[in-house]
Amino acid sequence: MIAYTDFANASIRQQPLEFVVTIIERQPSIVKKDQNLLKDVLESIFKLMIDIDSDIEASWLSPKEGF
Repeated sequence: MIAYTDFANASIRQQPLEFVVTIIERQPSIVKKDQNLLKDVLESIFKLMIDIDSDIEASWLSPKEGF
């Protein structure tokens, strides 16, 4: 779900990951037993963190003088 970027609402990509993280927070033994699951969850978190919107605001494109 996180790999798909063509959703109208960007938060749809975050909700499944938030659900999995909540489960892991409540039952950490799940990832202690399955290191591959932990690896996949962490990769998904980092992919979501570094995702950059293609719509960049004009204020970011032309910073103030001196920056």
